[in-house]
Amino acid sequence: MVAVIKRLTTAIVDYVDPALASSVVVSTRDPDNNLRATVPNATSGKFVLAYLPESTNYTVVVAGRDLTTAAVTGVPVSIIAGTTMLNASTSPILLPASASATVAGKVTNASNTPLTDAEVNAQQVLSEG
Repeated sequence: MVAVIKRLTTAIVDYVDPALASSVVVSTRDPDNNLRATVPNATSGKFVLAYLPESTNYTVVVAGRDLTTAAVTGVPVSIIAGTTMLNASTSPILLPASASATVAGKVTNASNTPLTDAEVNAQQVLSEG
């Protein structure tokens, strides 16, 4: 027996600054928390996050080394609409330069004894915009 599964025809389409297109990754997570990622077209800056399940709450993240991370929240995707277009090519997502840093070291307790099973987490706060 062969099962046929309908291929979703939904997508989120947008543009990033073509000058940055070759140095960024665009991603989102579907409702099941699976990561979906792509790279923009190096010439036009256009990207397509395709075959996404329906949801009213996608967050599209554009990130690159030494660049400010951009996040577009509340992006709806529906089978009826098909493609959700965020911006035209004349209004691409711009990512200003941003300083980067490296953190290194060890975790110790108050007695300066290394904690070999310690975990460290770094987070980035995104401003609204």
